[in-house]
Amino acid sequence: MDDSECDDENECTTNTCNPFGDLCDTDPVMNETPCGPPGQDGLVLARCENGQCLPDLCLNRDCGDPDGNSCTGVCISPYGFCDDDANLPNGTTCENTGECFNGECLPTIPRCQRDSDCEDFNDCTEDRCQATFCDFDSLPNGTPCGLNGQCFFGGCLDFF
Repeated sequence: MDDSECDDENECTTNTCNPFGDLCDTDPVMNETPCGPPGQDGLVLARCENGQCLPDLCLNRDCGDPDGNSCTGVCISPYGFCDDDANLPNGTTCENTGECFNGECLPTIPRCQRDSDCEDFNDCTEDRCQATFCDFDSLPNGTPCGLNGQCFFGGCLDFF
């Protein structure tokens, strides 16, 4: 007996031939593995759970940002309805530059490898990479900046 004879035609299991006693061993694939025929637009609408292919209406569903907070709005699996008050997992990227923490989008500190990674396009700061984190120190007040300006507490004030 070989592995092909043990195929149970269930995409949520792996099947192997056990050489001792001509038996088949069946093990479930990892939970959350997409399965089943593709739905409209080729999207997968089911996932494996404990060796069974179950419909999951949350797959490929975006609960969006109904309340303006990009760190809330979770699809309740497998039912497919949105819970607008539920928090996304901590560490989820939000608003391109932040991370979710307890339902709030907090800005992340830029990480770097060299000073040039920390360019903030502010003439009145010294941009430095310190132990993989960007540090933006204000230049002394009165430092020339822009066309006719001077630095004042980290900002450039133009004098006409």
